[in-house]
Amino acid sequence: PDGLAFNPVWWELQGAATATDTALVSFRATDADGDTATLPFAVTIIPSNRKPTFGDAMVADLVAEVGEAIEPRTLPSASSGDGPLTYRLRNLPAGLAFHADTRQLRGAATATDTTVATYTATDVEGDADTLRFAIAIIDPDMKPTFGDTTLAPLTAMACQPIARTLPAAIGGDEPLRYSLSNLPAGLVFHAARRQVQGAATVTDTTVASYAVTDADGDAASLPFAISIKGLDAPAWVQAENYLGADRASDWDGAVLLTWALPSQHAFVEAYRIYREVQITHSPDASGRVVALDAPRAEFIPWARVDAVPGVSVGRTIVHTLDFKATRWAVAAECAGQRTYLRITSNRAGDASGAVRAKAAAPQAPVALLPEAFAFVQQGAAPQQKSQAAPVVQSARTATEGRVGSIAPNTPAAFALGPNYPNPFNPTTTIQYALPHAAEVQLTIHNVLGQVLHTLVAEYQPAGRYAVQYDGRDLAAGMYFYRLQAGPVTRVEKMVLLK
Repeated sequence: PDGLAFNPVWWELQGAATATDTALVSFRATDADGDTATLPFAVTIIPSNRKPTFGDAMVADLVAEVGEAIEPRTLPSASSGDGPLTYRLRNLPAGLAFHADTRQLRGAATATDTTVATYTATDVEGDADTLRFAIAIIDPDMKPTFGDTTLAPLTAMACQPIARTLPAAIGGDEPLRYSLSNLPAGLVFHAARRQVQGAATVTDTTVASYAVTDADGDAASLPFAISIKGLDAPAWVQAENYLGADRASDWDGAVLLTWALPSQHAFVEAYRIYREVQITHSPDASGRVVALDAPRAEFIPWARVDAVPGVSVGRTIVHTLDFKATRWAVAAECAGQRTYLRITSNRAGDASGAVRAKAAAPQAPVALLPEAFAFVQQGAAPQQKSQAAPVVQSARTATEGRVGSIAPNTPAAFALGPNYPNPFNPTTTIQYALPHAAEVQLTIHNVLGQVLHTLVAEYQPAGRYAVQYDGRDLAAGMYFYRLQAGPVTRVEKMVLLK
């Protein structure tokens, strides 16, 4: 932080900071051979006149039975403020008491009641901070109930990760058992956490039933509307004869396909490439391949291209194999679902649209062997990348092969981008760029500089990367993510809200 300096003679951090700040710094020792060792630690500069605050602390709601002594509950302490802090807890049900010296709530309520308690920390200047939490005192014979709680509908895209915690019931004889029925495929309910998780694999609109049952068999339920929308197909697809990276090479029959990424690209697993062919033969009822009375045009699956994160458009290079210009189409897919086809308006595959002399004229039934190309070097013509597959002797059938895709341009400089979203709950995405291959470590730290999670620890080639982080096991607050690639280190802040 500004105003602080490191004295390498005495190994001391000295000075007076000029502004509030929180930074993760690295203390490094280097010997005569250039070998190094590093220790990260956090430096937090706070205002000298800061008011008392509970920060991100929360107090869980309290549910207790009439006449039953509650387990003593210690409420959180506040930080900052001038002088000693005074704690108060107001609006307690009769029979409960708050002991300010220990910050403990104790006692046994004498009557049923539902109230919102106010917990306050006050400094000598009169500045204060407040937390509120609900206290429900119930009849021990009361059946479980969700009270006036309603569940907002859950709307998501197919394959979109979901994590929603459902409310707890009150009353009933312990233990309470929770269930959620009629979920779309791909979603699961974790009863211990009362959480819906997963990614739906089908489009569906349903009303699930969220229920609680106590030890006596008494039950209550809430309806829960769930709407899963399908993936969008690309808005447009363009096809052109591929002429190589120098725009002058001879790549007969190669086609460069470019398409718009749908808004759900982050959830898409792959893009399926289709090619229009003239079908002259087709299996009959007995499975024999017979000639059709008249040929018909049909789009057949040709290749499968991985959905690359961090790109602005989709690209791949495929080959016609027969050197004929045809129309092409692209569909997005995830978890076995495919969108409708987005078809090119033009034909591509050969400049003349005719079979080249060097290629044997295909005979009916045509033998199709999918191949694809992928950029594997920046600034050079791409290398051919074949996908081996058996030749199928049928004009109706094409063997689909999983192929590569065109990777983003190699970054010009090392970069660690801001995570998004930020603040986040519970997941966020961290992006970074490597201008050259390096040994990479991506770690999550708390404000003390302690490593909480290691997301990446491997040798990676040059390129752009996106890593998703799930912080559901962390408390709300500020954290840091640190990227080290070879000798270069970057640190960024992120905030988890709950």
